[in-house]
Amino acid sequence: MIVDPRRIELLDPISEAALRALTPAQKWDLANRMVIEARQSITHIVRTDCPDWSDAQVRAEVIRRMGRGSS
Repeated sequence: MIVDPRRIELLDPISEAALRALTPAQKWDLANRMVIEARQSITHIVRTDCPDWSDAQVRAEVIRRMGRGSS
């Protein structure tokens, strides 16, 4: 994958300092919460797009999207 430096978003200095101040455990907790929120968001999207799907079908689709992207 080619990285285009014009498309990389940089953190502002305050956010950067806040992230650097976190302990490894705090960074792990933050990352874990982000994954949980992403899963909840994708679950909501799938349930909205496919209201007739069973819970198992929704779970499978969420796993697919989180594991390999939405394509």
